[in-house]
Amino acid sequence: APAPVSNNLPTLDITLPDPAQSLSWVQSNKDNKALATLSLSDPSGTYSIAPQVGGELKGRGNFTWTLEKKPYQIKFPATTDVLGMGAAKTWILLANHADASLMRNKVALDFAEAIGLPYTPASRWVDVRINGAYQGNYLITEKVEVKKNRADLSHPQAILAELDNNYGVEEDYYFRSPTTNTVFTLKDAKSGVDNPLSLDTKAGWDDMKASLNALDAALHATNPDWAV
Repeated sequence: APAPVSNNLPTLDITLPDPAQSLSWVQSNKDNKALATLSLSDPSGTYSIAPQVGGELKGRGNFTWTLEKKPYQIKFPATTDVLGMGAAKTWILLANHADASLMRNKVALDFAEAIGLPYTPASRWVDVRINGAYQGNYLITEKVEVKKNRADLSHPQAILAELDNNYGVEEDYYFRSPTTNTVFTLKDAKSGVDNPLSLDTKAGWDDMKASLNALDAALHATNPDWAV
């Protein structure tokens, strides 16, 4: 019999057809990518997704990846609208293992959306089963990336940066702000993140460094000049 799920929540089913790419294999290394069949059952019937063969399951996260309940990234074989959040291939499954309420990420994302923060990822709660075994409640969210229906940036020098004091130095491109030694990383860009960086991406990254350094300095100045 199928594992129990919540009556009023959508259920995401992930099937791993290759025995060599088992769930334990995925959990053994965050970079392991397993072939997956993905489907979703929506109690309302509005957003159900028929099984899609040729998808992908892999791990994600840094500290959260070290916890017992693992977070994942899933990828559909084709752009797919998940629970009305827009069509895209790649989606994030947040485990919320360190949060007994399971609500902190959801509240933060909903608040950011309510105050109009651009490109706030949409999110929905789902129950997750992998090979029929219930994995628990997850928050499925849009991936933060430069793409249509995500951060749909238009300027060729536009970039996405992330504050990451824990693992930022492991990224290909990062810097430390001189005021507080905070680590910021280059996560994505309209013109791509290659080695070496394109002229447009480099210009955007340099501009972001200057802006973040100025903001960091102003936040810690005795009498900041906010007009600068």
